[in-house]
Amino acid sequence: MTAISQLKRRLTVNDLDSLQEWLRYFQIGLPILLFFVVVIYETTEHLIIANSRHINPNFFGEVGFFGILGPIGVALVLGWIRQQLTHRLLAEEAVLRLNRMLEAKVRERTRRLEEANAELAQKNIELQTLDQLKDEFVTLVSHELLAPLTSLNGGLEMIGEVLNELPPPHQDTLKIVRYESARLTDLVRKILNVSALEAGHLQLKTGPVALPPLLHQWLSHHQKKTCLCELRLETPSELPFVEADEEYLAETVHNLLDNAIKYSPHGGLITISAWQSTANAVTIAISDQGLGIPAESHKQIFEKFYRVDESTSKEVYGHGLGLYFARKVIEAHGGQIQVSSAVGEGSTFTFTLPVAQEVEDAAQNPFD
Repeated sequence: MTAISQLKRRLTVNDLDSLQEWLRYFQIGLPILLFFVVVIYETTEHLIIANSRHINPNFFGEVGFFGILGPIGVALVLGWIRQQLTHRLLAEEAVLRLNRMLEAKVRERTRRLEEANAELAQKNIELQTLDQLKDEFVTLVSHELLAPLTSLNGGLEMIGEVLNELPPPHQDTLKIVRYESARLTDLVRKILNVSALEAGHLQLKTGPVALPPLLHQWLSHHQKKTCLCELRLETPSELPFVEADEEYLAETVHNLLDNAIKYSPHGGLITISAWQSTANAVTIAISDQGLGIPAESHKQIFEKFYRVDESTSKEVYGHGLGLYFARKVIEAHGGQIQVSSAVGEGSTFTFTLPVAQEVEDAAQNPFD
């Protein structure tokens, strides 16, 4: 970097203003000084040193060139420098004004941002508190509801043993009460399960689980609940054990089967199939020939409280919790769940579970 560049870099607006004042004096005084210096020099050279009584014609030419044109040139150069400094001074002042405006805006925006952040932090604390209170309230109410519902269901089961002895109107009423009680019990259990999931209290007690007996058990259980759908189980003769929590897995299969039956109001075939898809995974699929799901809703149906907004499904009772719970449980097992469906053609829900490695190792090395 040159000395001039360093000088320009160090100059401030006040320095430029002072320098401009000095240049104004130089622009006037320096040409006058140069004129007198040239006149004195040329007079001394041509008249005194040359000891001549006559003025040499070159005297006027040199005085005109060096004493008049030279100072005029110097004055013009100094004027151009002053003009450049004026532009520089105006630019510096504009930049300073802009900087002050920007700094003021930054300070104002920073202050507003800090206030907004503080307000958001306060709102977040309030929402977390409300969410915690909501979870505690839902859990408390659900527990308080579950105990009397269990007793109520037990009493209804006892009455159901003598159902045929009651008059027909009483039988119909009792069936409705049993159905509504079972539905309410199912809702309370789903709410408790979802609350445990969101509170991080879902603790899987995994172990080797034989799928065919479990699937057959739930198939028989749901077969008693419907006479419109035909339920079928398809599993190979040799199916490896899966590493899973049997209770949560049974609840997942129950939710998927329950959905398949509810969304098949006109009946049809419901198939549960299982096979070993890879060396370390088993795939379970539940297919129906029911109402089907629009393609744009395939991802949303696994979200909490989401229900397909279709006229054909509005009449189907549900809470939008079963698939959400199923997805959470399957993902907690290290598997994935997905759906393949088309409106009017039915749906197929498929999920994977890991193969139980301990059982596999024992089968391969029985004498270890």
